[in-house]
Amino acid sequence: MSTLRKRVLNNTFTTETAWHRFHACRHALEAAVYADGSSGRSVVERYTTALSELDDVTAAALREWGTDWVAELTPDSLRTEVQAFSAWLEHMPTFTLYVPVAMDDAGEAIIGAWCRDHIAEELLVELVVEPATVGGCAFVHSGTYHDWSLARRGEVDLPQVISQVVQEYGA
Repeated sequence: MSTLRKRVLNNTFTTETAWHRFHACRHALEAAVYADGSSGRSVVERYTTALSELDDVTAAALREWGTDWVAELTPDSLRTEVQAFSAWLEHMPTFTLYVPVAMDDAGEAIIGAWCRDHIAEELLVELVVEPATVGGCAFVHSGTYHDWSLARRGEVDLPQVISQVVQEYGA
């Protein structure tokens, strides 16, 4: 695995985040590589400026990927690198996890790191919010769906739980 791909996997755990960062990175790289070079600024400097136009979380993640690989990019090599990176993401193994609530970035990182430690080092997690998995989760592994939620085992009265949540927190 290339150094850049290792850096990407260090801070990117879900398919949604991976594709978001890929598109943001491509946009910043295109702005840097195709910009008028008459300003005297290097491709790396233009790339760094383009990153500052992104949201803070995405920009920080892309900065962690480094810039050593950016300096030598040309329009032709950029096209090749973008196609290769896209193909890598397309073929990346995924682990689909059904969770009862959406997770923040920290939660995604915890789940993603656990999956990489216990399932495969090079893997992205596909998080699917499914409220019916209350009290646990469900997942797809090797094409087989596994439900480990309490609701599936009949230990939770889901309509009652939903009613209580709506009553407590409002709709």
